[in-house]
Amino acid sequence: MKSHRTLLLIESGLSLKDCKTALEQSGYAVLTARSSRQGLKLLQSLSVDAVLLDGAAEAKRNGSSVAARVRKQNPSVRILMTGTALPERALYLADGFIDNRNRPEFFPMLLDRLLRREKRAHAA
Repeated sequence: MKSHRTLLLIESGLSLKDCKTALEQSGYAVLTARSSRQGLKLLQSLSVDAVLLDGAAEAKRNGSSVAARVRKQNPSVRILMTGTALPERALYLADGFIDNRNRPEFFPMLLDRLLRREKRAHAA
């Protein structure tokens, strides 16, 4: 089992239940928010290792604007975005990307890789 990492999953596009279940079965503690507003509010009061954010987000806020607010609130949190076609601005705000066409059971493996790569980059 992996060391417990806490993730905040801000998703409006993927099946939260399937994604959360797959991540929890891989040893992650997963908090969920069904909207960016709810996610940003949770981030104010909780400590998380990473935020997994829907790059498309919702109609009122795109993933880039949510990522910018997450980064402003907590500069050290890792931001991982899901999506298929993300705006260029997202490249500067997110630490990694996961194609949301992957099945939810692949998310833990992809997330592990991105978090390990990010850890090595910060250590260098």
